[in-house]
Amino acid sequence: MQLIPSPPKEVAKGFPPLRAVSNELLRANIVFSDTLDSLEKAGGHTKSCVNCGSSALAFGVPVLLKEEHFSMSLPLALCRKCSEKPPVSPFVEFSNFRSAWTTMALCVAGWIILLILSVVFPALATLFAFTSLGIFILVALTILKFFDTVPIEPKLRDSQTVDLINKSPHFGKMLNAFPNAKLLWTEVSPNSEPLKYAWTKEFERECFQQSFTPYERGFVMADLHSLDLSDGSIPLCTEVFRYLSDTFRDNFQSAQDNPIAAQVLITFLPGRKREVQLKVSPSGQRAIREKIRDKIESMPDFPVNLPVVVLYRNCNFPGIELANELPIPDPTLRTRAFARGFR
Repeated sequence: MQLIPSPPKEVAKGFPPLRAVSNELLRANIVFSDTLDSLEKAGGHTKSCVNCGSSALAFGVPVLLKEEHFSMSLPLALCRKCSEKPPVSPFVEFSNFRSAWTTMALCVAGWIILLILSVVFPALATLFAFTSLGIFILVALTILKFFDTVPIEPKLRDSQTVDLINKSPHFGKMLNAFPNAKLLWTEVSPNSEPLKYAWTKEFERECFQQSFTPYERGFVMADLHSLDLSDGSIPLCTEVFRYLSDTFRDNFQSAQDNPIAAQVLITFLPGRKREVQLKVSPSGQRAIREKIRDKIESMPDFPVNLPVVVLYRNCNFPGIELANELPIPDPTLRTRAFARGFR
C-alpha cells in the first residue's frame, strides 16, 4: 500500500489530497497503461482474428479477467467461424464416432438375428415386432447424438481460453502479469453462448479502456495534521490503509459469491481518539459488519496533532454496483469544529 499525492489542480477542485493504492493495483495500472499503448501503436485495434489470423473480423468477444483486487475485460477480435467454436462456444461437437458406429452395428446385428429366429420360430414374431421398434428407437437416438453437441469440459475450456488470449498481440501480457487471475466468458446463463458484439475498429480499445474496475479505494479526505515523513505520520497512515484492506478482505470471504461492499470513514483526532462511520451493504450482512467494526475498534492508535480523515471502500466482484452506490458521509461535528478553527 502506498500514499500518492493528488495533483494540485485536482486538490483545488476538491479532490482528496492523498490516494491510497495497493501494490497490486499499481502493478495492474502499469500493465493496463502498457496494453493501451500497445493498442495505440497498432492503430487502436487488432487487425486480424486472434485465433486463425483471418482479416474478416466479425465479432468482439470480451473475456472477464477477475483478480483479487480488480477486474477488467479483454475484448478478443474474432472471425465468425472462430467465434462459433470452443473455447468461445461452451459446446463441442459429439466426437465419439467409434461408440456411435459400434452401437448401431450391434443394433443391426441383433435385429438380423431376431429376424432369422422369427422366421424359424413364428411364435417369436410378436417379440420381434416389439424388439424391432426398440432397436429402431435406439438407432435413431444414436444418429441424433452423432450430430449433437455436448458441453465442453470446464478445465479444457479454461485451458483453451488461456491459449486464445495468449495469441492476442495485446492482452497476453495481462495473463503473464496476473497468472492466478480467473477468466470468465460473459455468458447470460451457464452453458450459453457468450455475449458477442459486432466488430468495429473502436470496440476493442473502448471496451478495454472502460472496463478496469478496482475493488478497493482509499483516500485521505482531510489532513489538518499535515502528514509528513519526518514525524512518521505518512508511514503510520499507510499502515492504517493496509490494516483496513486486510480487515475488509478477510471478512468478505464469508460472503463467498454473494454481493457485498463496505465503506468506512475514520476521523483521527488529537488525544488518540477516533470516530468511525461504517457502512456495509447490503444491510443484512450484520455479522460481517460487526466483525469489521470490532477489528477497526481494536486497530492500533494513530497519534495526530490535528484531525486526519481517511475514507476506505472495498467490495467483491458481485458487489461493484453496491460500492458505487455508497454515499460519502458528512464530516463529524468535532472535525468541523477543528476546521472552523483554521478560518
